[in-house]
Order: sequence, then C-alpha cells, then structure tokens
Amino acid sequence: MRRWRRTLCVLSALRTWRILGKNTCVMFQLELGGGPAVGLSVCGESTAAQEGQNTQRTDDDSSREATFVRWLRSKGISALILSSMSDLQAALTHPGSSPPHVVSAARSTLTRLLGHLLGQSDRASGRCIAGKADEDRLKVTSPQSRMKTLVSSLQQHFLLFSQRLHSAEVERRSLRVELANLRKAARRQESEKSCKTVPVERFHSVCSELRQALSREQEAQKLIQDQNNQLNTLRVRVDSHTTEQTDTQRTLTHNQQLLAEAHQQVSGKERSLRILGKHLSGVQREKRQLEERLQRADEELREDATYDSFTSSL
Repeated sequence: MRRWRRTLCVLSALRTWRILGKNTCVMFQLELGGGPAVGLSVCGESTAAQEGQNTQRTDDDSSREATFVRWLRSKGISALILSSMSDLQAALTHPGSSPPHVVSAARSTLTRLLGHLLGQSDRASGRCIAGKADEDRLKVTSPQSRMKTLVSSLQQHFLLFSQRLHSAEVERRSLRVELANLRKAARRQESEKSCKTVPVERFHSVCSELRQALSREQEAQKLIQDQNNQLNTLRVRVDSHTTEQTDTQRTLTHNQQLLAEAHQQVSGKERSLRILGKHLSGVQREKRQLEERLQRADEELREDATYDSFTSSL
C-alpha cells in the first residue's frame, strides 16, 4: 500500500512537472552554501520573459541570458518590486515609525517578493535540470537519467515548498509577537488611564480607610506601651524577689554554718563528758577499793585488839 502511494505521488509529480515545464523557462541558478550543496533555480513564465520582443529562444547560454535581461526589463517585474517595496518605503519615510513596525514591513516586503519569485520558480522547477532544459527536452534519455531528473526536480520542489512554509511560519510568529506587543501596549495604556483618573468616592473611601488604619495603629501602639510598662513592673518585682531569695539563701547558709559549729562544739563537750565519766568511774572504783581496804584494816585492828585484850586477861 505504501509503495503504491509512493508510486502514485511520483507519477503525479512527474505529470505536473511536464505540464508546468512547457510554460516556464530557467532564468539563472544559485548554489546555496552552508552545509550540503543545494541548487536553486529561478524561473519565470515564458510570457513574462518574452514581453517586449517576440523572437524565438535559442539553446545557448547567451540567448538564455538575453531572455533573463528582457525579463528583468519587463513591466511585470518592475511593478512587482515597486508594489512589494511600497510598505517598506512608507515605513522608512514616516518619522514616527517604530523599529518593530519597520522590521514587520521589511519582513512583509521580502515575503511577498520571494513568494512571487519562488512561485514562478516552483512552477518551472520541472525544467531546471543542471541548466540544460532545452537539451534534455530534445534528447532521448535513458530510464536511469530520467529517474535522476525526477528525483532532482522533486528535491527542488520540496526544498522550495519547505522554504515557503518556513517563511510563512516566520511571518506568522512575527505577527503573533506583534499582536502580543499591541495587546500589552493597550493594557498598559488602560492601566495608566485608570491610574491617572480616580473617582471622588474612591478617594474619600481610601481616606477613611487610611484614618481607620491610623487609629488602629495608634491603639496598637498604646497597647504595646501598656504591655511594656507591665513588663517593666514585673521585671522590677522579679528582681526584688530574686534579691530577697539571695539574702534568704545567704542567711540560711550562715545559719547552717553556725549550726555546724554548734554541733561540733556539742560533740566536743559530749566527748569531754564521756572522758570525765570514765575518769569519775575510775575514781569511784579506787574509792571503793580504798574503803574495802580500810574495812579490812579496821577489822584486822579489831581482831588484834581483841587478841591483845584476851592475852592480857590471861
């Protein structure tokens, strides 16, 4: 199915090329640089090329150049150039033209001029085969050369179509950008007008809102001042309470030191009392021992006295 479509497209392009090749002639060819070599043929209609002189064309280069000169001197190309340059000349001569307006006029001029020239070249692209259209038409070529010729013509046809499509896309984008700029300018003008003129009611309402905002601001400032005073009072109280706590802590520390000293003194006195109690108990023990000794001595003395009295009585 795809091959059939491709074959149909090739046959229709070949038929169009043959039909259009009868009414056009090649003016000159250009080799476009920048990458792969691309050939561009500029063609014109046979009636426009033959205007002013009804002589037959020859097959040599001099006849083709003479035909091209006659085409350039024709009234049609002069009218085309003048009509295409009218917008650009008007934009350049007008003193109040802005740069975007001049650029848009130049783009429109170039688009119209190239559109007409490329249209003629597109209609004559079937006969632009290496600058030898007349020879190829008279000669009997082989199928391979005809295929190469067809491929070359199709390449030029699609190249010109892509160039025209690109120029149309560029013009469309420029028009969109210009439209966006115009909309922005209109919005800016409307905003400026609305800013310059303010209704009286709006002015009075804004003034009343400003007064209310000022009164609210003053009330807020007063509340902030009262809160600052309360904070200062609380800060003074906290400082005094902190001072009292410091004094109380210092007094408690001093009392603890006194209690510790008194406790040490009491401990020393208790130790002395225990020593004195031990000494007293030792003295009492010695006293009891002495009393016992005295009793024993007294008993011995009594016994001695009794024995003496007994012996004396005998």
